[in-house]
Amino acid sequence: MTTFTSIPMTTMAASTEIRSPRTQSVIKVNSPSHKFWPKWFNLKNYDCLKTITAERFIVQIKERLRLLSLLVTANGQRLTDDRQWQRIRRGEVLIDQWGPEQNFECEAVKLINHLDIEALYEDISIEDADYEPNYLFPSGGKGQLFLAVDIANADDKVLLSNVQYLLRKLRQQKGISEPKFPRFSKTHIRSFKKLLHYKVIPYLDLMLYCRLYDNPIPRFSSNEQREECWLPLELSQPILATLLFENSIDDEQYKKTYQRFYNKHLKGGKGDELLSMMFAVIRSDDKLTNCAMKDL
Repeated sequence: MTTFTSIPMTTMAASTEIRSPRTQSVIKVNSPSHKFWPKWFNLKNYDCLKTITAERFIVQIKERLRLLSLLVTANGQRLTDDRQWQRIRRGEVLIDQWGPEQNFECEAVKLINHLDIEALYEDISIEDADYEPNYLFPSGGKGQLFLAVDIANADDKVLLSNVQYLLRKLRQQKGISEPKFPRFSKTHIRSFKKLLHYKVIPYLDLMLYCRLYDNPIPRFSSNEQREECWLPLELSQPILATLLFENSIDDEQYKKTYQRFYNKHLKGGKGDELLSMMFAVIRSDDKLTNCAMKDL
């Protein structure tokens, strides 16, 4: 049996980097009496995260990062999968669309199905058949290649050895340097546990709310024509501390410990690499992958 897989040369981790809207104005939410207070948010709903597997926990984070990474409209409002967002607004926490057993996508490797191949076919030109074959395909600026992997007639050791060899040879041919990530360590497991204890998923849901809530605001444009301009919300750090930790920590502790952690791991760039390493460490061990989050 032959399965096709895509091996990007660089990380595919989603980024929460948000483009600035045309206006720099925001609506600041500083108290529970504010008209845009997130009344839908209930921290107790997130207790279920303690009992799901580490594998499924990763899927929940990745889905939210995907929603946060989508484009914004001209007035600054973020486009997203409304069905998924409405599930979050209804209090649903586990929003993986197919479940972890059917989620075949990692940060650097994903399976390609027949629909992917059909979509990619339009980008692949075979008109210049006499030229040297190009093993890299265009994909948003990332170096990606497709491999045929014989999962029925070779064990994992042979397959991984073959893949390592081909990657090394192709990088040499194309002049692509291998990115240098830190070695796997127990530090990555400890950091992964913090994703639960530091309430990263409820934090991401609140960030989604700030970018996706529905409230057109009447404004006047430069040509004095009335238009509806959407403005993002901004939850103050004291408010976030209250919502996420229910007054169990003070504002200074939130700022120095928790907000710093969010900024380090959820703002793209180096944060993508850190998340990729955490996820890779968990996926490298079946016991860790299938362990309940509370038992890690």
